[in-house]
Amino acid sequence: MAQSNRTDNLVGNTGIKRPVAAATTAAITLSAEQTIDGVAVVTGDRVLVKDQSDGVENGIYVVDTGAWTRAPDCDGSYDLVEGTLIKANGGTANSGFWYCSTTGTIVVGTTSIAFAGASTVLAVVSAFAQTLLDDTTAAAFRTTLGIGTGDTPTFEAINFPATAVPSADVNTLDDYEEGTWTPTIQDGSESDAEGQSYSSNDGFYTKIGNTVFVQGAITISSLGTLATVLLIAGLPFTASSTSNRYGTANIAFSSGNSITAGQSMTGYVFPGNDYISLFLWDATTGCTVLTPSELGTGSLIFSAMYTV
Repeated sequence: MAQSNRTDNLVGNTGIKRPVAAATTAAITLSAEQTIDGVAVVTGDRVLVKDQSDGVENGIYVVDTGAWTRAPDCDGSYDLVEGTLIKANGGTANSGFWYCSTTGTIVVGTTSIAFAGASTVLAVVSAFAQTLLDDTTAAAFRTTLGIGTGDTPTFEAINFPATAVPSADVNTLDDYEEGTWTPTIQDGSESDAEGQSYSSNDGFYTKIGNTVFVQGAITISSLGTLATVLLIAGLPFTASSTSNRYGTANIAFSSGNSITAGQSMTGYVFPGNDYISLFLWDATTGCTVLTPSELGTGSLIFSAMYTV
């Protein structure tokens, strides 16, 4: 019978019921000793009946050789509430925790009552989470998660979405990507249709969060009709348009140039652009734009870093 707290006039024993031997998997005849979910229940055992065609018959019963009777702690108007927990100690399919999912006032024997599965930590969780909660060792837990089968975890990869979902949290890595791109030489018209040709032009990139690292190698056969203001075009991502957020470029090797000894080529990525602007460091006062005659035909190996 439910217990009453005489101090607060509150009904107790509705939060968690005394365990049952098993919980039904289908509608049953409420009489005689029988097998419930693989458990042979005998006189005096408690059974959670939850699958009757008439939900009014659901509840906790005491097994008998004749007709079953409702358990004393689950036969009155104040014995069940939404969320009341019952643990089934045995059973092939239904061992574990169950809870009353019926809302509102429940009168046992009058109200249609429903029960739903709960996790082994007394909380309603997804089916996948429950496959983790029944793992009894750390190794089994890692096997379920796919991060190793022994005592030492192994991490093969972290998958990021194909399209990045930027995070406002500066401490959150929201993207990682690797790939290839095709660098070309253009001028201010930003066109690849000015007669340029290459014996090879290949590029690779790595994007970590909002930072892009690129490298490339171009062997130029002809610069066609390119005019001044040369660019390395085709960057895999457009740079951030935030003011003064410039990307930097490094020309690691070049050949076939027409520049004065001691001079060097350099470049940068202007905010909002998808190309590297090329310059020649040809004066103590700074750089000037690189021209086709200075670049010439030959090889160019470079790298750059910029933000998006």
